[in-house]
Amino acid sequence: MTRYLPFRAALLSLALFAAASAGAQQRIVTTVVGSGVDGYMGDGGPAIAARISFPVAVARDGAGNLYICEYGNSVIRKVSASGIISTVAGTADSTGYSGDDGPATSAVFNGPSCVAADKVGNLYIADRFNNVIRKVSTTGNITTFAGTGVAGYGGDGGPATAAMLNNPFSVAVDDFDNVYIADCYNAVVRRVSAGGIINTIAGRADSIGHSGDGGLATAAKMGAVYFLALDRHGNVYAGEQYYTPSINRLYIRKIDGAGMIHTVAGIDTFGTWTEGMQASDLYLSSLGPIHVDDSDHFYFFSGNRLATILADGSVHTLGGASSTGGFSFGGDGGDPLYALFAEPNGMTSDEDGNLYIADSYNNRIRKIGRKPTAGMEEVNGSDAMTVYPDPSNGTFRIAGLAVAGTVTVTDMAGRMVHRQEVGPQRADVTLPATLPQGVYLLQVTTGSTNLIQKLTLQR
Repeated sequence: MTRYLPFRAALLSLALFAAASAGAQQRIVTTVVGSGVDGYMGDGGPAIAARISFPVAVARDGAGNLYICEYGNSVIRKVSASGIISTVAGTADSTGYSGDDGPATSAVFNGPSCVAADKVGNLYIADRFNNVIRKVSTTGNITTFAGTGVAGYGGDGGPATAAMLNNPFSVAVDDFDNVYIADCYNAVVRRVSAGGIINTIAGRADSIGHSGDGGLATAAKMGAVYFLALDRHGNVYAGEQYYTPSINRLYIRKIDGAGMIHTVAGIDTFGTWTEGMQASDLYLSSLGPIHVDDSDHFYFFSGNRLATILADGSVHTLGGASSTGGFSFGGDGGDPLYALFAEPNGMTSDEDGNLYIADSYNNRIRKIGRKPTAGMEEVNGSDAMTVYPDPSNGTFRIAGLAVAGTVTVTDMAGRMVHRQEVGPQRADVTLPATLPQGVYLLQVTTGSTNLIQKLTLQR
């Protein structure tokens, strides 16, 4: 349980980690912002040495700048492409609602919970407990973009500045300058057009629940909406919680370009997580940030577990497999699968598919990026190998080994699913027919050398 989130989780796409057909690339997790010490210091210096406090959201602009929403400090920090950190909005350790029409660095927020950036660098901030969305222009001035400051629901069809919001939790912006708001306690998703007009696009403020799949999103019942994600096709994804004294259910839902709503993940009946299971059969005990990258890879966190939903609807763990809940840190410099996170609350990605995670209780921004290798990790040796085809239907060939060795295949939870001896030069491997499709770790041991590569199984 975070300081202010009633539920936790996050969404990642398996394809981010999937091996490309020309050769797999290892992934590595590192810290890019924050020393891990809770605090506020370091502006003007390297971001890695700065102190940040409970980061809950991250965003990137077209120039490669990274923006961090710090709930603990009530500020928005910027990390330049060269790695230098500065404060661009908010007054540290101050709470209130002031500063409009002046420099954003003199403004005061009350529970900032999300930041988004448009293509030219304007920032949109969910000023949660002030019940407004604030905007920081490229010149550094701040204004109220949506909401009157009074909690409520109203104003659809008119200017966003005259509308009432109720605990806006998340904000997102598309390439057409439409701004989307998770109007949390109204249990709706709202959209502000480029012309400043606000409308509800999903949910009914007069009734909470979970119904309406397959119909118009505006007629559907939703729970409290916390997280948002957009894809490049005009689809909107919402992470929601339907809570009553006797019910606590979590869902990821999709509002498509035609305005229809569908449940992507989450069911009402308690169940256990099984690798490769269908998202439509997944019981979410926790839900956090969701994200879709520029290549349509879909990500989410559930607790401290980073997972993905493939195109066939199957769910796979990609990171934090060793996490057991709570507040832990570890794994930097290694495979994300074995990293430890402490209730991440935000995600974004860059044009290269690198993922940036607001690791909230660790007071860090973590990055999952490509390891600078030719598709394998080599330890104490100079062997080279090629695995093809990749993706595979279950049978693949390993070529390029100088000596004989042993191949071990494990799933993303670290369980061994296949093992066999292989000869030099080339060897054919057939995986059990019962293995579900997904990403597996292929390790070839030849003497003192370990060669590790991810393999995608597609049946």
